[in-house]
Amino acid sequence: MLTYPLEALSLFPATQEQVSVSRKCTAAQWNRGKTVGQYVQRDVIMDEHEHAVHDRLITWVLAPRDDPSTLDFMCSCETFRRDSIVIQSSSGAEDNRAEDVIGYGIASVYTPPSKRKHGYASRMMSLLHWVLAPHSALPPFPPSWGTPPAPAPSTGNARFSVLYSDVGSDFYNACGPDETPRSGWVVRGAEHTIWKVEQDGQSAADDNMWKWLRKNETVALYNEDTRFIKGEAASRLKDGVGFTFLPDKGVGLFNINRTMEFDGDSLTPNLRCEHWGVVREGTEDTLASTFATWTPDVRDNGLGLVITRLRVDRAGLAPLVGRLREAAHTIGAQTVEVWNLVDTLKEEAARTGGVTEVRHEHLPAFKWYGKESEEQVHWLYNEKWVTSLYHILWGIT
Repeated sequence: MLTYPLEALSLFPATQEQVSVSRKCTAAQWNRGKTVGQYVQRDVIMDEHEHAVHDRLITWVLAPRDDPSTLDFMCSCETFRRDSIVIQSSSGAEDNRAEDVIGYGIASVYTPPSKRKHGYASRMMSLLHWVLAPHSALPPFPPSWGTPPAPAPSTGNARFSVLYSDVGSDFYNACGPDETPRSGWVVRGAEHTIWKVEQDGQSAADDNMWKWLRKNETVALYNEDTRFIKGEAASRLKDGVGFTFLPDKGVGLFNINRTMEFDGDSLTPNLRCEHWGVVREGTEDTLASTFATWTPDVRDNGLGLVITRLRVDRAGLAPLVGRLREAAHTIGAQTVEVWNLVDTLKEEAARTGGVTEVRHEHLPAFKWYGKESEEQVHWLYNEKWVTSLYHILWGIT
C-alpha cells in the first residue's frame, strides 16, 4: 500500500470510475441489508432525481496531485448543493428579509480501512472548504498544504455547509480551512423527542379533518412549504443571522425516494409506506395549519418513524401525536421521533409521553462562511428533511 505526504495530495471531483469505486467501498458500511449491487443501483437511480442533477451532487476524492484520476484514492465524500435562505436580523423582526443563497450538505465521508490513521480524512475535510466557499470568505491558504484545490464549475459559492457526525463533535470541528484550532464544523441542535408506539392498536382519529398524504401530495406540500418558510423564517430570528435549506427541488422528497426496495436486482414498489404525511384541514391556508411528514428509519433496535417536517402549535400537538402513532403502528414502527422540537412544545410533548434528550449520533454541525461569529448564527428548521446525508462514519482518520 502506497502512502503519501499530505502536501502531495489535493481534492478533486471524482471521475465516474472513482464514483463507482467509492460507492462499492461504502456499501459495506451503509447498505442496511442491501447487497452491494442493490446499494449501488439505488444511488445510480437517485443520481437522476432532482436533488442530484445538474451537479447538485458531486463526489470528491483526495488523491495525489500528479495522479488525480487514480482508483487508489485516499478517501472520498459527497456534497449536495442546495437552495437555501439566510436571514439577517435588523431592528425589528418585521424588517428581516430572506436572502436566497447556496448552502451545501456533506455526506458519505469515508476512508478505506487500509488508508486510515494517516490524517487523510482530516485533510480532505479541510480542503473541502476551499472548493465550497468563495476564497474571499476564507483565511489565507496554508503554504505547507501546497496549493488550494480548484472548485468545480458549480461550486465556490457557499454561504454555509452542514454535515451530520457519527464520530462526536471534535473531529469535524478540528477540520478548518487553515491550521487554526477548532475552526471547522460546529455541532448545533443535537436533540430529539421520542414517543413510544404500542403495537396492540392505536386510537382512531378524533375527527374527520385529517388527510393522509400520498407521495405526490407530500411533494406538493414541500413545494408550498418553501414559500411559507421564506415568509415565516424572519419571525423565528430574534438576533444575529439565521440560515436554512429549503425543502423543495427534491430535498424533502429524497427521504421518500431513498426507501426504495429491491427484489434481487429489480426495483419494486415501496410497500412499507402508503402515506408520507398528514395534515389537519379546515383552514383557508393549509400550510398555516397542522401537518407533519415522515420517513421510516431502520435501526439496529427496530424501525422508527422519523418526522421530516413539522408545523404545529401547542394545542394541536396532542392530536397530531395520535395521528403519528397511527402512522407508525401501520408500518410496524416502535417509535416516533422528532428532531429539535421548539421549546414552546416540549412541555406538551412530555404530557403526551414524549421524552426529550440529547442525541448522541447524527450530530448536526455547520460551518458558516460569513463574517459573523458562530454564536451569532442560528440554524433554523433543523429537522430531518435536510438529511439526505447523515452517513458520517467512525474509522475515518
